Amino acid sequence: MITECQSILVDRAVFGSSNQGAIQGYQLVSWSSGIDAEISKELCQWAPTRLHRTDTEDFRLPWLAMAFPIGANRMAIGRTCVAVQEYSGRGGANIVTTFIILDASQWQAYNFDALGVLQFAMALGHVRLAPGPTNGNLSRLQLPATLPLSSATFFGFRNRPSQGDSLPDLALLDQWAKEVEHGKRLILVGLNNTLGVMAELTQRLSGAARQRFSFSTGLPLSVHRPFQVHCLDESAYRHQIALVGWLADTVYQQ
Repeated sequence: MITECQSILVDRAVFGSSNQGAIQGYQLVSWSSGIDAEISKELCQWAPTRLHRTDTEDFRLPWLAMAFPIGANRMAIGRTCVAVQEYSGRGGANIVTTFIILDASQWQAYNFDALGVLQFAMALGHVRLAPGPTNGNLSRLQLPATLPLSSATFFGFRNRPSQGDSLPDLALLDQWAKEVEHGKRLILVGLNNTLGVMAELTQRLSGAARQRFSFSTGLPLSVHRPFQVHCLDESAYRHQIALVGWLADTVYQQ
């Protein structure tokens, strides 16, 4: 059993703009040995190549989180940030996403807690910045086999009492969890603490729902990224309102 081990090796990949190899532009720039063609295709589909316009001005965006299943037996957890200018020198920002990919036993050992995995990996110094040139090769990450803290403990509302965040009512969180359990797709607009909301929402889901739960804390809407829960700020929502009907059953505005 995986929980009997002190540590595990997990696959990872980095998506960004590069002129390495035969392709120029956005692509997987590096990956570990367990990333096959199927996984690579899925990561390239879900990874963003742009952010909402106001996010990239003055590099104000710290980072965004996402999680989505790959096939029936894997889960991808991503962290997106604005890096240096893209390789062409035309002045555009390079939107870089670092991924951790878990197999079924690893995902279960982490109690299907995507933000918990992400925070733990960041605390150990991983998925913070894209590595330098690697000729496409990355080593697997070595992580402890279980999480010391759940995402709700770290990101949850109980640890944010002094920030003055406008937080959703707990009954509303329960309602969102119920809708996710029934397969509904939600867009949540105007949240001040998207990480906290996603952590608290994850805690309210059953194990079966958590196992396949996909979400984004602020990526632009795209038909190629059909998240179950998609968080947007007001400006991004207005800018992409034409896509809302394609990607959500219900919209909640704070």
